[in-house]
Amino acid sequence: MKKRIAFAAMILALSAGSVLPAFAGQWRNSGKTRWYQFDDGSYPKEKWEQIDGTWYFFDDNGYLFRGWHNIKGYWYYFDGDGRMLANTWIGNYYVGSTGAMLADCITPDGYRVGLDGKWIP
Repeated sequence: MKKRIAFAAMILALSAGSVLPAFAGQWRNSGKTRWYQFDDGSYPKEKWEQIDGTWYFFDDNGYLFRGWHNIKGYWYYFDGDGRMLANTWIGNYYVGSTGAMLADCITPDGYRVGLDGKWIP
């Protein structure tokens, strides 16, 4: 019984530790490009990264996406600082809670969007 409790406590401690971010870091800029560098010198490439509660996507060179981008078949919009937007209209297109553009449905505020995601008046 004591071994089971100790094992369970160890699993719980390891699980809690794995939720915490492994590295802190800082933003870097050069001209119009922007990237994030972790304290160990590495940086995210070709992946999503949540930094300070905001989602970003980094290209294969480690630079932030800006504007509209198709990622694995879904369209996302990133503002001028590279932040993924969610639950908002971008012109005639609506991005939902996951940040992906909605298509062929009714938006949460009651508007219809077509197969291409564009608002249908």
